Amino acid sequence: MLLVVAALASNAVQGAEPVPFAGDWVTSQGQPFQVSDDGLMTGLRILVETPRNCGTNPGFITAAFPAIRVDANGAFRGARDEVSDGNGTRIVELSAGRFPLAGERVDLPYRWNIDIRTGSTTGSCSVSLSAITSLEVVKQTSSLRAAVLPSTRAVAVDTTASVFATLINGAAVTARDCGVALPRELQSAFEFTYQTTDPANRLTGRANDPVDIAAGASQGFVVAIRPKASLNNFTVPLIFRCAGEVPAPSQVGLNTLSLTAARTPPPDVVPIAVTPSADGVLRLPHLTGVNVIAASAINIGAAGVIGVSADDAGQGLPLRLQVCEIDVTGQVLNCGPRLARRMNPREIAYFSVVVSGQGESIAFDPVSHRIFLRFASDDVTVGATSVAVTTH
Repeated sequence: MLLVVAALASNAVQGAEPVPFAGDWVTSQGQPFQVSDDGLMTGLRILVETPRNCGTNPGFITAAFPAIRVDANGAFRGARDEVSDGNGTRIVELSAGRFPLAGERVDLPYRWNIDIRTGSTTGSCSVSLSAITSLEVVKQTSSLRAAVLPSTRAVAVDTTASVFATLINGAAVTARDCGVALPRELQSAFEFTYQTTDPANRLTGRANDPVDIAAGASQGFVVAIRPKASLNNFTVPLIFRCAGEVPAPSQVGLNTLSLTAARTPPPDVVPIAVTPSADGVLRLPHLTGVNVIAASAINIGAAGVIGVSADDAGQGLPLRLQVCEIDVTGQVLNCGPRLARRMNPREIAYFSVVVSGQGESIAFDPVSHRIFLRFASDDVTVGATSVAVTTH
């Protein structure tokens, strides 16, 4: 598995250097967002830690802001994310600010308000608009790259979920004191540890001890996270960092963890996908060519009926995807856009995804152009894996 994770990480490449404040940015909470060349900021999300009696278990809310226009001098107006429902109102306000025309760090000031009226099981909460808090964001010019497998886990509350991770140092010098962390706002909601591994994924060193990574080298880790409250496909941003370095770019589905925590143990499917080239990239031979992803999956959780499907994470790639269940010899048992089968504890199943081009080119962009194989129980994703796809 370490080789697959390393292949994912090494494929996470950056494009050409953008104009001064345009490009990919990441918050100190590990949340990525973008500023386009024509000055549109999109994808900005802020995690806000709230009082734990506010009906927002596990003690935080996520604000997702609409597109924000940035002018030629880097300035932008304030924005507001407001969610109202039968239980109350949650508001997060982003103050006006400015991106530097030169430099790679800036503070985004924000404040929040919460007025939640909930049932007797959680009580009620009303918090006045908070004092202004600053969130540091940095441009994603890091020489670090990271990947995580599996990208999805589903466990019972107060049960540890573990994943493998690889951190690559692409710099020409040794990266010092490298490790993995959670954003500060999430640290009260989880118990979290990491530990280094050798190439065979055997534990080395001691828990939570940082490590140096030589120039051009990689380091494997096991990351363990125990949720203290219920979650439903919550994206946990993992921060991969070294002393004095910008953290590795945070890329959803590549080096984040989608985590579900239920009151009763759910199915927990751990899949591994391979491509014919064995490097995590599916290459179509021409614009209407066909190629196949193979995958095995083991259910390490409770028994359940599992829906199996494939998608491109909403990218709209010119592809036709068909999922097939196969046996251990590769013989096809059943095919369709979505399959369903019962998986018992410790049961292993085998699948393929037949990928057909639709006459249009797909650029090599292993961060955005990916095919995901997902496993769901009661419409909650309980397992997922992915590969990059290109016609080049």
